[in-house]
Amino acid sequence: MRLPGIPAFAALCATPIASEGAVGMKTDPIGRQKFAVQDSRTMGPIANRILVQVDGPDETTEGPRQKAALATMDFAGVANFGN
Repeated sequence: MRLPGIPAFAALCATPIASEGAVGMKTDPIGRQKFAVQDSRTMGPIANRILVQVDGPDETTEGPRQKAALATMDFAGVANFGN
């Protein structure tokens, strides 16, 4: 089942990631995906329809938590969600 607003929302979220310099964000590639990083939030669209977002400080005494959590995800499996 596809929700009608999700592709439009994901495309809207992908726009800042495509032009991160214009909006003051930096990007980090994790696997084959590109994620926008702003303050303590890392976010990125998967297959232009699913938004993945991690909140919280990345650098902690234990090491980088956000990027480590995202690196363990199966983005190909997420992209096939609902198909």
